[in-house]
Amino acid sequence: MTAAPTGPNRSGIPYITLRDGERDVSDRDLALRPGPRGLRLAYDDETDADRGLHGVLLTRDTQNRGPDGWPTGKPQWKHNHAARQRQCMRELLCHYCTGQPSRTERGTLFLDVAGPASRAKPRWPEGTITSQPPLCLEHAAEAADRCRHGARHGGFTALRALEARPFGVHGTVYQVTGLLGVTAVDLPKPLQHVPVPYTRQARFMTLAAQYAVQLHGVTEVDLNHELAALDPTPAPTAGAGHRRAR
Repeated sequence: MTAAPTGPNRSGIPYITLRDGERDVSDRDLALRPGPRGLRLAYDDETDADRGLHGVLLTRDTQNRGPDGWPTGKPQWKHNHAARQRQCMRELLCHYCTGQPSRTERGTLFLDVAGPASRAKPRWPEGTITSQPPLCLEHAAEAADRCRHGARHGGFTALRALEARPFGVHGTVYQVTGLLGVTAVDLPKPLQHVPVPYTRQARFMTLAAQYAVQLHGVTEVDLNHELAALDPTPAPTAGAGHRRAR
């Protein structure tokens, strides 16, 4: 299991961001093994650490770490490191600094990409499914500004949730081919970014990269207002992509 680094994050780069040279090395060791509900994806040299929640097989990812435990190397801003994302989601740590996320009577702070389609869903933001781990308030505005994806797809909204329940995994789904061989399934585009729920049998044939949770007891909040309350001096806004609470 990945250990949290010691000392503050002085790099200005989120803990979960992928770094140059880090890669997924899972494919070389994949196999099929009997499981409690039939055949399931496995590793030839599998250990207990290779299994995650509800028996899913986890990716094996290399890590570049300095003596203090913090990742090193040029950041790959568009990508998260799978094992570090899982760690922060499993333990509900701030994905920027690995400290405790911001919590108030409204719940734990998450940032979600929410365009018109998301907002049109019944009861939104209740039941939001996200693979972005929570944040401390200190790093929330910086994290929002750094994520260009949010600006392209409707901007960030800040959510507080009373509960974050494990929902499923993002990863590669495999199927049996030949004599107990496996090959990745070429999923239709609409399904490529949809997590496999833990309730589905397909989880046993999924190589899980990231954890997804479902938020309950959700309130949309104004991040800029919360930042201003944190510090009486003028606070930087959370960027043009951030949507203020209505």
